[in-house]
Amino acid sequence: STSYWDDHYKLINGANTALQIADSLNLTDANSLRNIAEAKFFRAFAYYDLVRTFGSVPKIDFRIYEASQGIKPKAPVAELWALIDADLGFAATNLPLNWVENLNNKYPGRLTSGAAKALLAKAHLFRGNWSQAAALCSQIRSSGEYGLNSSYFGIFKDAGENSKESIWEIQNYVSTNGVENKGSVFATTQGVRASEASGWNLGWGWNTPTQAL
Repeated sequence: STSYWDDHYKLINGANTALQIADSLNLTDANSLRNIAEAKFFRAFAYYDLVRTFGSVPKIDFRIYEASQGIKPKAPVAELWALIDADLGFAATNLPLNWVENLNNKYPGRLTSGAAKALLAKAHLFRGNWSQAAALCSQIRSSGEYGLNSSYFGIFKDAGENSKESIWEIQNYVSTNGVENKGSVFATTQGVRASEASGWNLGWGWNTPTQAL
């Protein structure tokens, strides 16, 4: 299947389109800068996956109007990491610490500066840049936004969603009648695989813990 490759480049294309529109309108107000930062985060997120999976891949950092514009040779890995670092650096600077102030937590799961710093730290870890990763993690810890829950099992319950342990949590939702489905196939793959008769046929069994755990 080519869906992994295709879907990541669809995300990159969407981010590039948003960035081009913002640039063409010369948007520099605070709200627009946050939106631009979100677009750059997602572009970096997509390339972070691609470069770890494939190594060199085509670098598309512009809006595509014709399909032929997307036919490019692979870019050096160092060039891709440089784009990731720049995008996440911008995101970390321009995204808010949280979305609670004056918004009553209206946007649970929306990107924050902590999420950008965390992904940038992971990008440095992958390359063995230990001091840069440690510095970013220290900033995240000292922000006061995150911490460990006193109840470990509580983070796996509905009430534990978007807790202080979560730096960036993707939101999923399925309406009771199933008409609106923003669920995640990933959750299905992780569930226990068993017979229908057992009542525990909840997924594909990719993450079945042992009794010891």
